[in-house]
Amino acid sequence: MDNGPVDNHPVGNGPAGSGPVDNSLRGSTVVVTGGTRGVGAGIARAFAEAGARVLTCARRPPEQPCEGVEFAPLDLRDPPAVRAFFAALPRLDVLVNNAGGTPYRHLADADAERHAKVIELNLVTPLTASLAAYDHLRRARGSIVMVGSVSGSRPSPGSAAYGAAKAGLANLAASMAVEWAPEIRVNTLVVGMVHTDLAPLHYGGPDGIAAVSRTVPLGRLALPADVGAAAVFLASDAAAYISGASLHVHGGGERPAFLDAAEPRAAERRAAEPRAADPAPPPTPASPSNPTAPNVVPLNPVPPNPVPPSNPTAPNVVPPNPVPPNPTSPTRRPQGKRAEMNGICADRVVVVTGAGRGLGRAHALAFAAEGARVVVNDLGVALDGAPDAERPAEAVAAEIRAAGGDAVAHGADIATGEGAADLIRTAVETYGRLDTLVSNAGFLRDRMLVNLGEDDWDAVIRVHLRGHFLPLRHAAAHWRAEARAGRTPVARVVHTSSGAGLLGSVGQGNYSAAKAGIVGLTLVAAAELARYGVQVNAVAPAARTRMTERTFATTMAAPAAGFDAMAPENVSPLVVWLGSAGSAGVTGRVFETEGGRITVMEGWRPGPTADKGARWTPAEAGEAARKLLGQAEPPGRVYGV
Repeated sequence: MDNGPVDNHPVGNGPAGSGPVDNSLRGSTVVVTGGTRGVGAGIARAFAEAGARVLTCARRPPEQPCEGVEFAPLDLRDPPAVRAFFAALPRLDVLVNNAGGTPYRHLADADAERHAKVIELNLVTPLTASLAAYDHLRRARGSIVMVGSVSGSRPSPGSAAYGAAKAGLANLAASMAVEWAPEIRVNTLVVGMVHTDLAPLHYGGPDGIAAVSRTVPLGRLALPADVGAAAVFLASDAAAYISGASLHVHGGGERPAFLDAAEPRAAERRAAEPRAADPAPPPTPASPSNPTAPNVVPLNPVPPNPVPPSNPTAPNVVPPNPVPPNPTSPTRRPQGKRAEMNGICADRVVVVTGAGRGLGRAHALAFAAEGARVVVNDLGVALDGAPDAERPAEAVAAEIRAAGGDAVAHGADIATGEGAADLIRTAVETYGRLDTLVSNAGFLRDRMLVNLGEDDWDAVIRVHLRGHFLPLRHAAAHWRAEARAGRTPVARVVHTSSGAGLLGSVGQGNYSAAKAGIVGLTLVAAAELARYGVQVNAVAPAARTRMTERTFATTMAAPAAGFDAMAPENVSPLVVWLGSAGSAGVTGRVFETEGGRITVMEGWRPGPTADKGARWTPAEAGEAARKLLGQAEPPGRVYGV
């Protein structure tokens, strides 16, 4: 893929390497809205190199100013300010409406007001700017270039409002081209995937960008300079008879997904057909070792390995678009006879860490009871993390299988990159996919802060926080690859926090910090992974486990009779539901659960506020803070106080 500097890319509409082309724009005045970064900056640079005077306008100045490009602060959503900006210009020849964008958000995950803001930015502001520039452009017999998107002409899940706005923008441009002719030409650039500084956020690192690039017929993502060259062409005299047109800048579009599904089968059919010069082979009788009838394409053929031998997958990384293992391969667990197990997780593949005892064991059994196939992970350590000779993961997996379920044990340390990658790989290679990840592994090393050693701090942070991050990272890489291959998963992640992480717990500074960090990780993951069909939530359980029955012995003791409120099995029903497809639409939330009670935790949000409108003195700030505290809700009590 061409990842070279934008400055080295040829500008103009000539062939690559031919250098800039004179597009009759020298001395012209060009305004590029939102031209401070990415595609907009590429467009502004292209016009400057063509000899135009270029002004960019946006709310924030560019991080890297471009020679020959001026900047003016302007909020394009403020019509009076937009009119004043254009009225102050001595002349204007070209307007490029580039400002726009959208966060990735499914329709049901935001209210109508948020979607309306996306439409305002991407459709209303180009109209506002065009109307404000109309008199200038009419006198100059100038042109308008709308920067659209392929999202406006195909389904755009996760950015539906943006796609709708871009579709409207193309129609707006076509209507303007008719109404404002012959004085003003109006065209649209329909832009595909572009390699900007935000590309890693959307497509991942170099491997992800390379994989996405292979879906483009020309073999690479566009560069901002590619879009800039197309904009310069449409604004130049070379396009003097072009108006109301849409010029696609997408490298040939996107390779149709049906080709990838059809070609392996077509190849098998071609291989099975005898060549004209050869006699047809005698029919091969079907047998248990060769059940496929002659010249019949088997169902669900295994696609070829997409990773070339010269570029093997890096160790400890779940490969993108993993090849489903052959059902007859010895690496895949034979299904055999399995009891008919229905439930809300029927046939979902679930990974549970720390599942050898306590809460994790209860979760694994509960998922299996609801029909899930379970990967039971547990390193098998003592309460403080010291090595232990027991193998609890195998015991729980055997218990599930004895009840008619399907489970495999996994005993690696998921707080290492290798162990976490192997955990996710085990699920995919054993069952062909991964649907739910439940992170629960952990242990305690309780000390008061003045007695808490660095090793005790590091060990607890490692198993809880790193032990949540690494499995999540590798699972997310797998799900992202699935989504990009057109197989968007219905994936769920359930993290395990604690009341200690939400409120604090005396003598557990390391544990409380780790559990608070897990909540932060949950919120970020929910926001980042929604685009790939992944929901992420956390539970803060109160239950009897090895970790709690020693610290809170009296509270956690089982009653002689009646409901055992502290039994770990009480927590599992909520975890199973959060890990099922039935929890659709629930993400980024934290639930506290104990006994028969479920509580939605409402985290940090703005409370009483004072704004002086200027800098406070320390005395004033202290007085204001005390008044605000008098109006605020008191904080929750720290455990152990």
